[in-house]
Amino acid sequence: MDNATRREAEEALEKLFTHSPMGVFIARGKKVELVNPGFQQITGYSEAELMAMDPLGLVAPGFREEVREKAIRMLKGQSSLPYEFPFITKGGQSGWAMATVVSTLYRGERATLGYILDITRRKQAEEALQESEHKYRELVENANSIILRWTREGKVTFLNEFGQKFFGYTEDEIIGRHVVGTIVPESESTGRNLQPLMDEICADPRKFEKNINENIRSNGERVWIDWTNKVVFDHQRQLVEILSIGSDITERKRAEEKLKQRTEELAALNALAHRVGACLSLDEFVAAALDPIVYPITPDQVLLYVRKNDHLVLQGTWPDRTAMSCNQARLQTGERLCGLALQAGQPIYFSNIPADPRCTLKACNEAGLRSFAALTLVSGERLLGVLGLAWAQEQDLQAQSGFLETIAGEVAMGLHNALLYRELQERANDLDQRVRERTVQLRAANKELEAFAYSISHDLRAPLRAVSGFAQIIARRHQAALNEEGRHYVDNIVLAAERMGHLIEDLLAYSRLGRQALTIRNLDLKEVLRRVLDDLEARVAATGAVVHVAEDLPWVPGDPTMLHQIFTNLLDNALIYRQPGVAPVIRVSWRADADQIVLAVADNGIGIESAYHEKIFNVFQRLHSDEEYPGTGIGLAIVKKSVIMLGGQVWVESEPGKGSTFYLKMPKE
Repeated sequence: MDNATRREAEEALEKLFTHSPMGVFIARGKKVELVNPGFQQITGYSEAELMAMDPLGLVAPGFREEVREKAIRMLKGQSSLPYEFPFITKGGQSGWAMATVVSTLYRGERATLGYILDITRRKQAEEALQESEHKYRELVENANSIILRWTREGKVTFLNEFGQKFFGYTEDEIIGRHVVGTIVPESESTGRNLQPLMDEICADPRKFEKNINENIRSNGERVWIDWTNKVVFDHQRQLVEILSIGSDITERKRAEEKLKQRTEELAALNALAHRVGACLSLDEFVAAALDPIVYPITPDQVLLYVRKNDHLVLQGTWPDRTAMSCNQARLQTGERLCGLALQAGQPIYFSNIPADPRCTLKACNEAGLRSFAALTLVSGERLLGVLGLAWAQEQDLQAQSGFLETIAGEVAMGLHNALLYRELQERANDLDQRVRERTVQLRAANKELEAFAYSISHDLRAPLRAVSGFAQIIARRHQAALNEEGRHYVDNIVLAAERMGHLIEDLLAYSRLGRQALTIRNLDLKEVLRRVLDDLEARVAATGAVVHVAEDLPWVPGDPTMLHQIFTNLLDNALIYRQPGVAPVIRVSWRADADQIVLAVADNGIGIESAYHEKIFNVFQRLHSDEEYPGTGIGLAIVKKSVIMLGGQVWVESEPGKGSTFYLKMPKE
């Protein structure tokens, strides 16, 4: 090499030494002979400071001996790999450096030439990456979710610890296995063909989510997983793996299925209750209760029995199986499955009929029935019958017992209503027969009463008229020939005949009340009272009575003849039973009471003791003699009977010496 070339090379090396970001130093033993600016910048020390200190003093305590040994091996040619070590800057900051040392001549003597590169950022990045990987692994391994990685061919490449425990596989057992048949149930139609799923994933390579839903564990148990799938690509944008994160939603799905089942059951029960509740006759009820739509558990055979004394009578079957119906149309207590339920008084379940010696019905076995529920139909304390449900497939009837017994409860209520309706019909028919018989008897009694009234009217009136007539002739023509005692007897005969005549008239009037037809129409009570007072005008004037009638008396429904008779008797009594020397004062008033009208006829007469408030409305009930107060004792009986026939009621409030008030409660319409 000529001198010019040598100088150029030296200049290039000097520039490299001066401007290189790497730290370059030359040391002889423990003394630094030369350092470049890069070394100063990395360590933070000046050239003079570095040349005055041992190079190993830059190494972090605890690593100096290790660095010294590595440097010695490199100088001896035993290692060519750079070594890494932590160092401390002049400012006390920690950093990482990568160093390489070689043996060289410097100024004619053997020296050490070293290069260091600041790798602090790289080490920090590596540490951060390691920490991230550590946290990621901890997260993956401790996650309460299933984390699965699998190839596009379906081979499992990773399953976290939670997933291994969940599915029941060890890591060695699961890695490399196909997801279909291991985690995902194998479909009869597609088998292990994942292409449709891959096509769907590749259609949106950024992110793909799909619920696979039903999965299997190693023991064959079916579970429900909510999967989120994400595609993993390589640097050439080729699909490498699928990352699947799953959450166990088995309990939620079971709860949803149970809720759906309960909803269907409630809808079925509501439909059943509506159908059987709307039935009156037993035939209608049986048809509604046997409707198969009501059973979401879909039995293959339904039998409905009604209890009669100590046995069961078959009312109907679904579907209609005549042979079976004939064979068990009547069951004794303890006979066959339904008879056993009757005997026990509670539901009985048979999971496997062919293997159960209690089932002796050949038709059940011939029909291929396997499970049977004999449900008692109970209303209150009364066992009404038995509902039999049968299935061709074996059923877990104990698990379904709640719903089955609720069905039985609804059917029992409908059966109770149907039986009650039948009983009411029978009683109604019996009552109708009794009414017809009673009507015949009443007609006969009415005829006898009419005959009696005719006898009174004709057979009693004729001799009574003769007695009265002859007594009056004696009183007129032969009065002078009679002494005072004779005249007294004749006068008494005349008066007695008159009273007898009035009594006969009142009796006839009372008897006619039950036989005469009513003519009900709206009547103005004020007009009725006016006519009554016109008839009693002479009596009112003779007694000096004062009668006050309310101006606003209402209209009421009633028979005009009866109302006239009622008020005539009440006002006449008020005029008769007056206090001596006191002019009668009579007041007629009214008040509204809900849908009725209460009329009041008050007087200032002699009053009535409370013990007789009820008795005075009976026939012939009199409280005074004819000499004190005239009358027949039938007037108030006529009032009571008339008011009752008009749909009302009558009562009295009175005290002796304080007058009486008679109340009539009449309907407004």
